[in-house]
Amino acid sequence: MAEQHERARRVLTMPPEKAGEMIVRQVERRTPRVVIGGQAKMSALIERLAPVSYWKVLEALARLAMRRKRSAARWHANIVD
Repeated sequence: MAEQHERARRVLTMPPEKAGEMIVRQVERRTPRVVIGGQAKMSALIERLAPVSYWKVLEALARLAMRRKRSAARWHANIVD
């Protein structure tokens, strides 16, 4: 359970108070779609640009991000050694 909380903390970069304020403001303006945070905005954009292949695009982006993360970790390990 603690691992899940830690993982969620790393993903959720916006304080809940700020997200709540943004949601309330957009609901008051009767915004038809409330999208909060950079990742959500990117996902919404991809969904609108490629509605049929949305999941394929997200999977490709996730693989790319993982490759970059592993590459950065190897680079950092070489510097530390």
